[in-house]
Amino acid sequence: MSITFIALIMFIISFILIFIGMLIIMISSLISRKPRAKEYGESERDIESGAVIIIGPFPFAIGSRRIIKPLLILSIIFFIIIVILFFVLLYIPKLVIP
Repeated sequence: MSITFIALIMFIISFILIFIGMLIIMISSLISRKPRAKEYGESERDIESGAVIIIGPFPFAIGSRRIIKPLLILSIIFFIIIVILFFVLLYIPKLVIP
């Protein structure tokens, strides 16, 4: 496997992941709980949301405390996985092609 092929595979995977993320955001905005909150007897204050924006190695959390903690833990786990995959894929060509 050449380095160009690995770079192409990584580009395709990242493009697919970004596309899936955008689809999830669009679907979740369409299936909002706000219109259904009154049907289930909930007030609009019971509805919580949050987001984590990662710029470089720094996560910025937005939302309520109850939602932010799991999101930050999840983003740290994803960051560790990405760093591990980066170094593994960086050294695979060196192992295959001496």
